[in-house]
Amino acid sequence: MLPQYHHWPTSGDFDLRQYRVYELVVRQEPKQARMCGVGGKADRRPIDPPPIVQLRVVDPAAKTGGNAAAGPSRSMMSSDDDSPPGSPATRPYPDDSPDTNYAHSFLQNPYYFMFASLARPDDDAELHWLKDGRTRCTTGSVVSSLYHLKDPQNNNEDAGFFVFPDLSVRTEGSYRLKLSLFEVVG
Repeated sequence: MLPQYHHWPTSGDFDLRQYRVYELVVRQEPKQARMCGVGGKADRRPIDPPPIVQLRVVDPAAKTGGNAAAGPSRSMMSSDDDSPPGSPATRPYPDDSPDTNYAHSFLQNPYYFMFASLARPDDDAELHWLKDGRTRCTTGSVVSSLYHLKDPQNNNEDAGFFVFPDLSVRTEGSYRLKLSLFEVVG
């Protein structure tokens, strides 16, 4: 499971209805992949199995009788005030807690997307270009929208997934896939 992130309201008094906990669960990940070629006639070798990440949104307001339909806040902050925006937060609810209430309204939100990039095994710095400065390190679909699907591992309940079936790596070496979650807000 990837770290959990909390969204806090940007201004005004704290309102539990605006507070969300976002969980990213890696459901399928590659251990290794073959390098694809570079150039017009290069072969395409997608990463297999394709990365699949599940998005779960915990809505604490629903536990307290608050308005669960309230929209998410506009900034990403961890629960620790000294942490930078977007840093992992502590887990307020264990994974299988009976009190955990997963919001389903986010499944209809077209504004979530995930971006995949390469990173070194020991660093979070993204690698975008090969040494020639013109060729990207990855090819194919590096962005995934949120797919509203049935979860076969959870009694076919509705769930949200990011899927990368057409993602290839163009450079040889050891890397990690860095998956970044975004929400478009106005």
